[in-house]
Amino acid sequence: MVGRGNSIIIVGGGASGVVLAAHLLMSSNSDLRVTLIEKRPHFGQGMAYSTLLSAHVLNVQASGMSAYAHDPTHFARWVLEHGFAKPDQGPFYAPRSLYARYLKDLLDDLVERERETGRLRLIAEESLSISPTPAGVEVVLANGTSVVGHLAVLATGHDEQPGAFQGHAIRMGTEADTAL
Repeated sequence: MVGRGNSIIIVGGGASGVVLAAHLLMSSNSDLRVTLIEKRPHFGQGMAYSTLLSAHVLNVQASGMSAYAHDPTHFARWVLEHGFAKPDQGPFYAPRSLYARYLKDLLDDLVERERETGRLRLIAEESLSISPTPAGVEVVLANGTSVVGHLAVLATGHDEQPGAFQGHAIRMGTEADTAL
């Protein structure tokens, strides 16, 4: 490992993990390495954006959902460029699945941009533990391998385990579940 903090492991490849990776990789530090670990089949979705139901929309207008603070209209432009809204239609509340697609595109762009540099590594596996080491941290994965880095960020999102109100709530999984 190169300098302190140059190898960062992000445990959780949902929205927060992908956006953090994007921000870290804006660094001009050519020694920086980012490893993004996600247990779900698709990076960028997490629980919040994995729904396929068109009725599940974002809580915020597209104009307020950019992945980049320095470019607040990034998502809104993406929506327009991909034909999901018209410039004159007014406030647009995108389906959550559309935001997942935006995050996937963002990550695909990062992967392509960093292909030659090797600064980004994606690992589709569940993380079991994180332990300190003399040089930083070690993340043990469910497949028996481990990843070492200078530091780790937990971006694990919402708890997927049923809560105390399990018997009084349902998980909606189809359009019919949301029909009135």
